Amino acid sequence: MTQSSSTPPLLRRAGLWLRAHGPFLLTLAVLAVFAYAPLLRSDSTLRTHEDWRPYARATEYWSEFAHGYIPALHFPRANFGGGSPFPLFYPPLSPSLNGVLYGIIGDAIRAVHLSLLMSVVLSAWTFYLLAHDLTRRRWLALVGGILYITFPYRGTDIFLRGAVAESWIFAWYPMVLWGVLRSLRGRHVPAWWPIATAALVLSHTITTLYFALLMIPFALPILRRGWVAIGSAVGMIVLAGGLSSVYLLPATLLLPQVHASDPQVLHATIDKVTEHRIHLPQFFIPTPNQEAGASVPGTEDGISFFLGYTILALVPLLAWWLGSGAVRRAESVRRWVVLMACLTTLLTCVYMWQPSPFLAVLPQQFCFIQFPWRLLGAAGFLSTVATVGMLPELMRLLPRQATPLLCEILSVSLVFLLKPGPVWWNEGQREAEVIDIYTTKDRLLGTTVTAEYLPRSMKVRAAWSGARIHEPYILDEEVTSRLQWDRIRYDAYRLVADVSAPTVVVVPLIDYSYWSGLDSGGTPFPLEQSEGVLTVPVPRGRSEWTIYRRVPGAVRNGLIVSAISLVATLYIPVLRRRKRRARSLALRERQAGGVDHEQLV
Repeated sequence: MTQSSSTPPLLRRAGLWLRAHGPFLLTLAVLAVFAYAPLLRSDSTLRTHEDWRPYARATEYWSEFAHGYIPALHFPRANFGGGSPFPLFYPPLSPSLNGVLYGIIGDAIRAVHLSLLMSVVLSAWTFYLLAHDLTRRRWLALVGGILYITFPYRGTDIFLRGAVAESWIFAWYPMVLWGVLRSLRGRHVPAWWPIATAALVLSHTITTLYFALLMIPFALPILRRGWVAIGSAVGMIVLAGGLSSVYLLPATLLLPQVHASDPQVLHATIDKVTEHRIHLPQFFIPTPNQEAGASVPGTEDGISFFLGYTILALVPLLAWWLGSGAVRRAESVRRWVVLMACLTTLLTCVYMWQPSPFLAVLPQQFCFIQFPWRLLGAAGFLSTVATVGMLPELMRLLPRQATPLLCEILSVSLVFLLKPGPVWWNEGQREAEVIDIYTTKDRLLGTTVTAEYLPRSMKVRAAWSGARIHEPYILDEEVTSRLQWDRIRYDAYRLVADVSAPTVVVVPLIDYSYWSGLDSGGTPFPLEQSEGVLTVPVPRGRSEWTIYRRVPGAVRNGLIVSAISLVATLYIPVLRRRKRRARSLALRERQAGGVDHEQLV
């Protein structure tokens, strides 16, 4: 028996696939690391809009995981030790990955920079897979992967904004569209599609809302394929929502308790979003990003809104593709994807220029994007899809033997010409300084800029300078007291009070629904709050109280729904394989029956 015949079919197919695509994926990884080489630096933090916050969050996420809180629920060191429910309301995928990498590496700066670099490499790989399925040409897929990681906003998102969550959505955009593309060519949505879509939701939820709208035109042909195809697509969407429930369910149910539910606090109104719209000239002027201040007079965002040369080249390329008749030679599914990519790119740019007409008809939740220029990433992705989709016809104008060499030269040239920059650093700032800023100088912000995760009972602006949460104190100043406040374990505290009269003690914990209390006898008692800080009513004399953190029911329910959805998703390939075998067996039986009948005749 030969070695090839003894190898399992799955491994044999995987080996053949790696032999065909491995060199291209390796090339993409090397070029991506070269283009984003500043992320290999670990002696300083990036000076971005997010500044030190991603690094501090990585340490807090790992602290939660190390103490058994999966998913993470609470930042105990935030708000001067008062705590923050940041992990409950912020999409968890990228900060959780940062936390895991921090636990492995032991250095927050290396962990965050590695996470950002991984997002770039993975986005190049996923776009390669999409582009190869779209064009059936590996060299064009290689060019597409390079174009995707070098359009201007991709570098801006990392080196100026420091947006780790948004950086990871670029890895899932291609996977979501690839699933739609495969469903247009087959009968079912791929079994992995709910996982990719859930990853997009768990990376940056508000951007996912917009991207879902942009995917609708691509998926319209599924409606003509009958109820089976429609039902399969709807079922996959439901599974994706179920997989995301580990975050969506608790975030939705608990959001009314914090300021993030108030559009005014987050500037999530039509007027505020419109203030940050992109003016038409800004689309076409390659203004460099600025370290501070406005990149263009009249804005305060400090970033370049240049669409990139890929989108600018898309217009003449599309005119040639349509005018020369090349569109008729393209495969029907690829033709549809290219045309829809051009249409959605145009709609995205119009939205970033004039968002108010769109927001007037969309649900209010769409205003929580805050900055319409966040869709520059989606526009860059869609325009790259359209450009790569038209390249097969363009390559036919060249000698076939020259195509690989030309694509290789083009890929390397693009990396050198379109390398992102500039990059600014907080020179010499290490993890210890980050933690010092986080724990002693961050006011009551909880690692965010607008303090949106403070409870609604605490006035945000007043809390920055007026709240006392460093140590316990009593509200009645005439009562004499001796108070002792200790942390008895990671998620529990003990208050020992000796007072001359019944009074109320304010403890240094911010009021969130997951706090519970026990008296010295182990009997639960209701916690109260004063201006957003927890209070304990104590009797005269000496008493002892324990305040501990518990997992909210919404979190447990979200985990259950996600676990059930994951099992169902993993069972889909098994179910489909059984159906294929049943159909194959039935076909063989019919064929065997036909042969027997002919022999009898």
